Amino acid sequence: MSIQILRFIRKEQDPERLDAFLEKELPCQILRCCPPEYHNNQISRSKIRRLILSGVISSGKRALRSPAWKLHTQDTLTIHFNPELFFHERDPGDITFELDASSVLFEDDYLIIVNKPAGFPSEATMVTTRDHLHASVKRYLHLSTGTQNTPYAGLMHRLDRDTSGAMLFTKKREVNAAIHDLFLSRKIHKTYEALCFCQGKEPPPSFSVENRLDRVSIKSTQGKWGAVTKGGEEAITRFTLSTRYSQVIHMIAEPITGRTHQIRVHLSEYGYPILGDSIYGGQQTLYMGRTKIPVPRLMLHARWIAFSHPVTGIAMKIEAPLPPEFSHFILALAEQKY
Repeated sequence: MSIQILRFIRKEQDPERLDAFLEKELPCQILRCCPPEYHNNQISRSKIRRLILSGVISSGKRALRSPAWKLHTQDTLTIHFNPELFFHERDPGDITFELDASSVLFEDDYLIIVNKPAGFPSEATMVTTRDHLHASVKRYLHLSTGTQNTPYAGLMHRLDRDTSGAMLFTKKREVNAAIHDLFLSRKIHKTYEALCFCQGKEPPPSFSVENRLDRVSIKSTQGKWGAVTKGGEEAITRFTLSTRYSQVIHMIAEPITGRTHQIRVHLSEYGYPILGDSIYGGQQTLYMGRTKIPVPRLMLHARWIAFSHPVTGIAMKIEAPLPPEFSHFILALAEQKY
């Protein structure tokens, strides 16, 4: 459907927030201007917030990008409204997430490190309307700086959609080369925590896996990687046993290289698939006595990222605390001695 031009003239006397005004007035405009298939769709606050942050709303020549912008009597609004994008539903497995200060682990003029939630893509996918962390970081920077133009955010590495934890972005292009060199020379150190199913094989206190990984699934199916004898890319991970429960082990993983699904593949092929990892054989439920406990998610979290700042040279070690569903599951394991 083509873009609809929606226009509003505010008549109330008292000032009002932009998001509150749209929450009241937008449904009526949609009824008047959009086809019937959109009339019964729900208009959530998060949808209105994303509409505002997308920069399609203006008053005169001013683009309004702040949900808290105060409207006054006789203010006029114009919205370039695309109902297909506005009402597009996310992937069924995706969560709704909007970055705010509580998820920012570190920020200065050059870098921003954020705590990515599980169930949210790191970057854009083939579905162009699907939300992702890279876009959310840009929206956050735009809102915090208050500038007209969308600020720059450079995606330096990726986490799988269902992995949580520390992700690094640059705020200025001039530091991209230095960060890239740190990754290339293996001077950016990342530490992950994983909960794995232990199928009778006693885990050693520490071990390393070194092989070559390549995609082993065909292109038209879900991506799956595995060890190969020819081709592929070198993949190295060091593992340390943190805690041993009955049939679950808490592992610390330090990837030396950064291949797709590397930690997941290495643990699975070594005999310790990560809980919740449906692609690589991880358990989806556990039995604690006679109680069946569902695994809440892929139990893999990027806990630490350490490197020397590309501008100041200061040694940095940034921690992403375990999310509640992860730490609560560990507590349940300890209490039930599973």
